[in-house]
Amino acid sequence: MPLPMTDVILSQPMTRTRVDGVQNEVEIRFGTPTLMAPEPGDSPDPVYYCPIQLAGFQDDGIYVVYGGSTVEAVINAFTLAPVLLRTSLIAKDLDWAELPNYGFPILPPMPVEPEDPHAKEINPTEG
Repeated sequence: MPLPMTDVILSQPMTRTRVDGVQNEVEIRFGTPTLMAPEPGDSPDPVYYCPIQLAGFQDDGIYVVYGGSTVEAVINAFTLAPVLLRTSLIAKDLDWAELPNYGFPILPPMPVEPEDPHAKEINPTEG
């Protein structure tokens, strides 16, 4: 079952300029991260979803990303936003198209636990 768009907490308006010079406003909207109701057999860990809507595009569909907290869900939404923009049919017509990542932050890869200088290296080929 599709998840609904929630109250918009963040949005970024953009201008689309078509090849014929006609301009119209489009917007990417981020909904309020919402706790999902657990299904039978689900993990007891909480799961939040954060909806994203591309308003004024050919597809005003709602896309959903997930996270283990509201912050994680919003970060994941910010990570998906430029991918959605880049793959939209009007990507090259947007006034933000020249900005790296359409103006959204370029997030580093997921952090890795720091190495423990006291840990021994395990080599599976040694007996």
